[in-house]
Amino acid sequence: EKELNRVRNNTIKCVTNDLGVFSFNTAVARLMEFVNAMYNYEVNVAKKNAIYKDCAKDLVLLLAPFAPHFCEELWEMLGQKYSVFNQSYPTFDPAAMVLDEVELAVQINSKMRAKVTVSSSASKDEIEKAALEAVKDQLSGAPKKIIVVPNRLVNIIA
Repeated sequence: EKELNRVRNNTIKCVTNDLGVFSFNTAVARLMEFVNAMYNYEVNVAKKNAIYKDCAKDLVLLLAPFAPHFCEELWEMLGQKYSVFNQSYPTFDPAAMVLDEVELAVQINSKMRAKVTVSSSASKDEIEKAALEAVKDQLSGAPKKIIVVPNRLVNIIA
């Protein structure tokens, strides 16, 4: 649920920016990514959950400039009374776009060896510890140096 909300807010932000610079192809591509995220959301949970309906409404509002007649029909199917063009454009919540956890690539001598998931607020020491734990069987001896690129990767020089 949190991930779908993050994707939704990120899509609103990116589509708004893309429309502002007339990058229509990338705006449509981001809408397609949003639809894929909605498909991946668990169907059983989606029927019970209000966030799925909110996502559908936002998708229709974002798609309306590209397919106005189609979106009017979808808007009506969603049970809305007034025209889709009488609605305010969706806004994004920056707080909802923050990741709780990040997946980092763990490399040994610049070769990918594992992936590790850590808290986005994890310290450098915590990240190093998790990375070493993930590849401890592949290391021969103590590492010479550990390079941490925040939110991206950990490179262990052996």
